[in-house]
Amino acid sequence: MTRVGREIRMLEDYYLEGDAVSHERILRDGKPDWNLDVIAGPRDAVLFALDLDYEPDGKERVFKFGAPRESNFRFRIPVYLNSIDEVFRVDADGLRDVEATLNEGTITIRDQASRVAIYVASEKPTERARIEARRQALMTDENALDFDPAHQEADLQVLRQHKNCLPIEHPICSDPIIPNDSKFLFMMRTILFILTLPLSSVCADQAGRKHAENDLHAQPAVRITVGHRDTDITGTDNRALQAAVDYVGNLGGGIVEIGPGEYLMRDSLHLRSRVTVRGAGANTVLKKDREYRSLLAADGDFGEAAITVQDTAGFTIGRGIYVASKSQRNFHGVCATILNTRDNYFTLTRSMNADIMMADDGFAATIFPVISGYRLEDARVENLTVDGNREENPTKVDGCRTAGIFLYRGDSCIITHCTVRDYSGDGISFQQSNDVRVEKCVVERCAGFGLHPGSGSQRPTVKDCRAIANGEDGFFYCWRVRGGLAEGNWLENNGGHGMSIGHKDSDNFVRNNTIIGNQRGGVYWRAETKPMAAHRVTFEANTVRDNEGWGLFVDGATDGTIIRNNVIEDSGAGRQATGIRIGKEAGEVTLEGNKIRTETPVEDDRENSQR
Repeated sequence: MTRVGREIRMLEDYYLEGDAVSHERILRDGKPDWNLDVIAGPRDAVLFALDLDYEPDGKERVFKFGAPRESNFRFRIPVYLNSIDEVFRVDADGLRDVEATLNEGTITIRDQASRVAIYVASEKPTERARIEARRQALMTDENALDFDPAHQEADLQVLRQHKNCLPIEHPICSDPIIPNDSKFLFMMRTILFILTLPLSSVCADQAGRKHAENDLHAQPAVRITVGHRDTDITGTDNRALQAAVDYVGNLGGGIVEIGPGEYLMRDSLHLRSRVTVRGAGANTVLKKDREYRSLLAADGDFGEAAITVQDTAGFTIGRGIYVASKSQRNFHGVCATILNTRDNYFTLTRSMNADIMMADDGFAATIFPVISGYRLEDARVENLTVDGNREENPTKVDGCRTAGIFLYRGDSCIITHCTVRDYSGDGISFQQSNDVRVEKCVVERCAGFGLHPGSGSQRPTVKDCRAIANGEDGFFYCWRVRGGLAEGNWLENNGGHGMSIGHKDSDNFVRNNTIIGNQRGGVYWRAETKPMAAHRVTFEANTVRDNEGWGLFVDGATDGTIIRNNVIEDSGAGRQATGIRIGKEAGEVTLEGNKIRTETPVEDDRENSQR
């Protein structure tokens, strides 16, 4: 137990801050051999090999493993971890080198192992020394406690005496006998930490269960109103809205109805699982407050949930903020809420995803998604308007961490009949969120992308939406968005492409959309190499008109592209001179039944244009 506890606590930062990104079961001769799992953070990953080659011993009531055996483990890691400095093995007795080979998106380790093998892959050259220092400190604490129930009978009796009364923060008996022995408390906390790692928070007893006792349990009918007057909760800013959402969320789900009026947003409205947020259409406006911004007065370290700023104006408890630097943006930036303050030092709800350095112009600004949902499911936003107040928010931000409406790991969520306008970033963005539906929404005059299904979001549906006059692409398929449907959307006069599709964005259907007057072209298949290209995309029954340069450009080593039954035309101004352009690296492209009315109908740059 001591060794297991030590190994857990050596790496607890990874467990608490990282995300589970891959799981794979390896078979040998048709039988389970190893489970390979990865937890990844912004600059590191923990790799687990769990031995499945064991036999249960009924007499001794144990599982018996064989001797360490030669194994080759191939772990899948996020592609953003492309600068790994070293890979090493970790256990309670120390750290050691291993033979590791790095390729894009994978690490292959050759090692002698049984039971369990834990490895760390890090971009930080100091990480190995930090973990070893942590191990030494834990051993010092263990020796000072001198509590070993596995080898000391007296300690085992203490454990037996208190096995039914654990006075750790939340007692589980009505009249606990609280031992004065700090060794016992230390061991109980370690046990509880181990046992609660797999658990997630719950609210109502049955709500959210995939197999609840009945429909009434599965879908609580809680309903609450919030607004300027004559409602259950009265208020005009994000705090009133959040109180309503949290109340309903804590009861397992239901509906929050926001009445007409303008609501000043000093922080995001944080969605909750199984809660529907419903407005009164154009009459319900969530308007972002003005932006305050300051350079950092001290580096923001990876894992540090605090910042120090040079100028404190506008930085108050409860405000939402964004922390980033010139080079650490995108997923390496962080959005959080201020919790406490002393002078120019502020604590936050989330920690840094990277080192945000003063030398790299690290800054904090009161920027946040007007509506956001993190790690949730079955939330719904409908029939309201988001005003990003772009005039008073000059800092443009990307859609990896923020947008007018933003989801991160928000599965099976619905955004419908919403308008997002004038946000200094993307209009609607969802990252690593599966089975999301965005329908009948309008995104206009935002500084970034209009609609942004992103970063591993599987099976998205975006239907009957309008993305008009946004600063970049009207519709941007980000990385690894697969199995999606874009149907019936209107993408017009955006500063980038009407639609862009690229990095591993395969097996998507794009049909019945209208793509008009976009400033960098109509639809662009991005220039990716074959492993990363967007394969098997079907583009059918769309209208593509008067975009700059060309209607469609199938670039990169894409394969299996189908383009059929589309109208691709220039109305006479000569702006969209080429109908379809096919890049020199492209694979098979099927053209069927298209009506092309441009100066050059098809421009095929491939050596063998009959492919």
